[in-house]
Amino acid sequence: MKIVRGFLCLCILCIVFGGHVQAQDVELTEPEIVDTTDHIYTFMEMECDLVELKARYDDYILCMPIGTSLDSRTIWEVIIGNPQAPKAIFIEAAVHGREWMNSWMLMKQIEELMQNWETPIAEGVELGDIFEQCAVYIIPMVNPDGVTISQCGIEAIKNEALRANLYKMEGAANPARWKANAGGVDINRNFMVGWGNRNPKFFPASQSYVGLFPFSEPETMAIATAFTQRKYDISVSYHSMEGAIYWNIGQIGELLDKTAALAIEVSQITGYSFGEQSVMNGLDYNWMMIDQNTPTVLIETGTVACPLPYSQWQEIWIRNKDLIKHLALIYVTK
Repeated sequence: MKIVRGFLCLCILCIVFGGHVQAQDVELTEPEIVDTTDHIYTFMEMECDLVELKARYDDYILCMPIGTSLDSRTIWEVIIGNPQAPKAIFIEAAVHGREWMNSWMLMKQIEELMQNWETPIAEGVELGDIFEQCAVYIIPMVNPDGVTISQCGIEAIKNEALRANLYKMEGAANPARWKANAGGVDINRNFMVGWGNRNPKFFPASQSYVGLFPFSEPETMAIATAFTQRKYDISVSYHSMEGAIYWNIGQIGELLDKTAALAIEVSQITGYSFGEQSVMNGLDYNWMMIDQNTPTVLIETGTVACPLPYSQWQEIWIRNKDLIKHLALIYVTK
C-alpha cells in the first residue's frame, strides 16, 4: 500500500501544489495522515503526507518548493498561518541524512496543529488565531538525498554519476550512518560563519567534508535563500543524538540575551538540558545567529547513535510535540 500511495502522491504532487485546492470542513474523526507506527519515514512518504495535509487543510498551510537536491529531490517548506504575520519562527530538520526521525516528528507536529486549529485556547480565541500573528516556516527535510542514502543505501541515488562517486567515498560501507548530501558534502559544515574551523575534511565523505566553499551545495543555498526572505524572530535547528540544547557560541550583547531567553524557553518546553558553549565551525545555527542576527537554538534529540531506533520515538515525541505551539504563543506577545 505504501508503494501505491507513494506513486499516486508523486503523480498529483505538482497538481496539488501548483494550483488552488478548495478548503474542506474537517472533522477530527478523519483518518490521521502522518503514520507514526514503527517503520522508516522516507522522503516519498513525507511528500505524500504534504499532499494530503495541503488538500485537507488548505486554508491553514502553504507548501512551497525552495530548492532541489543534487539528486533532484524537492526541498519543501511548510508555512503555518499567515505569511504576512508580524512575527515569524523558522524551524528545520534533517540537515544530516541519518537524523530523519526529526523530520517525522515535525510532520506529526504540523498535523496535530491542523487538527486542533479551531480548538479554543482562551475566551473567544482559537489555536489558529495565534498563527495569524506569528507564522511558522518549517523545512522538515533539508537533506533528502542524505536521508535516502541512510535509509535505503547508495543504490537509491538515481543519478548514475553521483552514485558511482558515492561508492568511492569514506563511509560508503556503512550508508545508514550517512550525514552528508549526495555529493559527500556535510551540509552542516558548509555555512559561512566559521567555515572550515574545526576538524574539517577536505575530500568528499559520509561526514565532515566542508565543501569547496561556503554555500557550495544546493541544499545549503536553499536554506540561505529561504532564511533571508524575511526577518525571523527566532529559529530552531533540529539535530540528533545528544539530548541537549546548544545556543552559546560566543555571541554578545542583545543577541546573547535573546538567545539565552530562547534556550530557557525551549528547555522548559522540552525538558532538555543545555550543552556546553561551542565554537563557530560552519554550522547552520552559527550562520543564522551571527550573520543573520537571529536568536537560534540547536536541539539535539535522542540519546543513542543515529539513525535513531524506533524505541527513541516516544520520548522524542513527548518532549517536542508542543514546541511549535508554545513558541508561537510566547512570541506572538513579544
